[in-house]
Amino acid sequence: MKEKYKPKIKKYKEKTKELTESHEALNNEINKLRKMLEESKKEQEKLKISTTEEMRILETTWSKKYNELQSSSQKAMVKHFLSFAS
Repeated sequence: MKEKYKPKIKKYKEKTKELTESHEALNNEINKLRKMLEESKKEQEKLKISTTEEMRILETTWSKKYNELQSSSQKAMVKHFLSFAS
């Protein structure tokens, strides 16, 4: 009776080995993709921080220029009015 089941046992062992190898390969692929995702998230965070800092610098620069223009414009208006008053 044992001889009767030997081919089936052999077949199931081969199938089990095949599925185990497939499972391991898929797990490796999942781990590789997880690492890639994590690296991508880190890069995106770096870009976000960099972009935020650049925007802050631009805002500061343009704010200073705006204030300078506004100040010089006010000075020009005062000079203009003073020249009419004289």
